[in-house]
Amino acid sequence: MGKGSGKGSRKAESKGDAAVRRSDFLFRPEVEPHAARKLEILKAHPEIKALFGPEPMTKWTVLGTVALQVGMAWLTLEWSWPAYLAAVYIVGATANHSLFLAIHELSHNLGFKEVAHNKYLAMFANFPIFIAYCITFKPFHMEHHRYQGDDGIDTDIPSAFGQSPTHSHACMHFAWSSCPLAHYLMEKDGALKRPSSFFGSLSLAARRFESGGLESCHIFNGNH
Repeated sequence: MGKGSGKGSRKAESKGDAAVRRSDFLFRPEVEPHAARKLEILKAHPEIKALFGPEPMTKWTVLGTVALQVGMAWLTLEWSWPAYLAAVYIVGATANHSLFLAIHELSHNLGFKEVAHNKYLAMFANFPIFIAYCITFKPFHMEHHRYQGDDGIDTDIPSAFGQSPTHSHACMHFAWSSCPLAHYLMEKDGALKRPSSFFGSLSLAARRFESGGLESCHIFNGNH
């Protein structure tokens, strides 16, 4: 299955004088091309293998970005609403997007050689993000790679709930693409059926501890 590619798949289909948008994905019987493409690239350019493996700078980037978010949270306590919202959009959203990408890389164990170390760093990167998702994200994302394009399994494909409004209204498309975590929870039947794990429970506990710490700092600052 695929959403279709190229300009043709994005254009409205003409029917008489009226333009009608597509109401469904394009379904194809071919196997997804990424696995075969990877083998072809490695065969033609085996030197690419030298680029595989953990990136040492990831931990420092995550540390700096989380420090930026915590520092901005403290710095903006007394700011006016317009200035505060501008900081949230320009600085906060950009930093959180960077942390989302870091958690993605850590789900592939590209921060450290040890799997557990990647999970611990992912939990730390998750601190400025409202939802503690870093541990439960990995199994969904691995299914996305293993079953890419398979409707009902690949969690990066919108369900019927998400597909209809996104194809009909630009504002709904923006809302859906801006809330990927809500999409995982609301649209995928297995999202709330994942068995709990040690790292999952630890992630929730760490996120709650961090939230409590920030709340205490806010109260302390308000009383002085």
